[in-house]
Amino acid sequence: MDWGKLFSIWGGISILFFASCNLILFRVEGVVVDFNGEPLPGVCVASPDTSDYAITDANGKFYFTSRKPISKIEFIKSDYLPIQVEIPKYIENKVNLGKVTLILKPFSSGVYFYDKSQKRYVMLSYSQVKRVKLDENNILPGVALDDIVQVKSSPISFYVHRMPHYDIKMYKLKGVEVKVRGSPEDASKNKSEKDKPMDGTIQVLVPDRPVMVHTQFISTIDSSLFLLEPLDDLSEGFYCINWGAFETPFPKVIDNYLFKVVKEDKGS
Repeated sequence: MDWGKLFSIWGGISILFFASCNLILFRVEGVVVDFNGEPLPGVCVASPDTSDYAITDANGKFYFTSRKPISKIEFIKSDYLPIQVEIPKYIENKVNLGKVTLILKPFSSGVYFYDKSQKRYVMLSYSQVKRVKLDENNILPGVALDDIVQVKSSPISFYVHRMPHYDIKMYKLKGVEVKVRGSPEDASKNKSEKDKPMDGTIQVLVPDRPVMVHTQFISTIDSSLFLLEPLDDLSEGFYCINWGAFETPFPKVIDNYLFKVVKEDKGS
């Protein structure tokens, strides 16, 4: 028996075996869906630890392999909030992430809630604070009682896009009647209002009580969109989200977003 030839063959087999073991150490797979649970194609799935990546197919599925250990995966798609998923230490070399959800960004800055029935973002009504005089001694900040977005969801979560995450406040509002006095000049601006009484009252919304809220960033790599959630269930009525506009006459952020909580229709 040619022992030299035998050891040569055995050595070659051993090299091939260990080389093949080092070719693929890890396999990561899963499926990416949107906010409505629909498959999301064209998402770049990559690891910042390595140069390995994959693109989700028409069914939102992906997989890729790596020779190196992977600790995190990033999911990136245009117009969607990029997210990073941490991969815990594991023994097996195959990881199935299951369903990963990407959230579509709103097109403009503001405060939104997601209408699940219509599958779209709805921006809260926008208004600026005005000082209203209730009597000779009381002047309060208020907002006009116009068309206000109605929210039926419970519990309620809001999406704040491209707005400060600090000093954000929520108030429950109450309606008050404020006396107003017109003038002939005001009436002459609109002939259709000449027959209306010059004196009367208007209803405005003023702060009633603060509501404690919690903010949470959705992504660790993009802070442009975050969740705003009341700590308690909201009762029916009018509410306002702002950045201190009720506390100071000239706030740094004058934006105010209004909504009305209405009774949930259990039949829908």
